[in-house]
Amino acid sequence: MLEARDGFTQAFAFGRNGKSRGIELPPNVPFGITDWYIKLYACCRHIQPAIEALIDLMNENNLADSDIQDVQVETYNIAAEHAHTGWQDYASAQLSFPYIMALGMRHRWIRIEHFEDKQRNDPALARLCNLVHVQGTPEQDRLYPEQQPANVTVTTERGRFTKQAFEALGARQVPLDDRRLGEKFHDLVDPALGRERADMLLEMLWALDDLDNVKPLLDATMR
Repeated sequence: MLEARDGFTQAFAFGRNGKSRGIELPPNVPFGITDWYIKLYACCRHIQPAIEALIDLMNENNLADSDIQDVQVETYNIAAEHAHTGWQDYASAQLSFPYIMALGMRHRWIRIEHFEDKQRNDPALARLCNLVHVQGTPEQDRLYPEQQPANVTVTTERGRFTKQAFEALGARQVPLDDRRLGEKFHDLVDPALGRERADMLLEMLWALDDLDNVKPLLDATMR
């Protein structure tokens, strides 16, 4: 895992030519950890700025999924490549632009269970997928990779609504607040430990700096 071919050392200590990289430290270069992010949703991060714009549009304009007639997305080309990914299996669905946007229309949130067979095979959800049209544009491409932009336009009988997002929620520029971070935690932990134990564990994690002994915290993570 560390020293073998394709291991950690090869991935991070060597360049494409197989020679070791020189090591530089701040202030010459920033630590990469300062630009880390949390993925709010269990899907491809390239799609998440568009999801945020879509959900915001629906909330701000009191739109239901049944109100939506068309969804147009303009984004950078790497993200737009996911426009043609299907949702025939669990892994593909997590990378499918139409499917992820359809989940946003229906649930205004994306959970792990939304990728199970029952959801993926729902004809009503497939109808929403077919409303989504994605294209890469030079304007959005020029902003990448410094930003990960998406411009979303929703058409309804009441008119058209447009919103531009420049980053996915959870990035350094738009960090998650404690409430959203807690929701993300519960999405991942509740299926394994149950809501009551997850609440207890989260409370301990929020108070981690004040713990004299981490054994109760470790015990709380065990099934």
